[in-house]
Amino acid sequence: MQNYCGAYKNEELLKIGLIWLEDLKQNELPKVHAENPQKLMRSLEVYNILTCSEIIIHASLARKAGSKYLDFYRLDYPETDPPDWHKWITIRQENGKVISGAIQIDFWGSLAENYEKHRC
Repeated sequence: MQNYCGAYKNEELLKIGLIWLEDLKQNELPKVHAENPQKLMRSLEVYNILTCSEIIIHASLARKAGSKYLDFYRLDYPETDPPDWHKWITIRQENGKVISGAIQIDFWGSLAENYEKHRC
């Protein structure tokens, strides 16, 4: 992750990072075995780290602008905090495929209106 999704990111390195993660999942994870519960737990932690790394890279690919507030910098998109990228990036998986989206920062709307609408 440090090599492919470091402080300054670009699309090429992020895609190479995904290739490396996929290689680890395909070629190394099937070889993992645990001799006792402690090693099993450590093995599951590694699997979770790989999954989180993949999510982070996909989210980094989806954000096409830098953000000073998020301490996120893309070398291939040097503009920081443009108004059209003032939003949250969403990542989900459907049928084995990663789908990214975006929602506005204040997606919950007016707190006063929502309170009145949902109070008992």
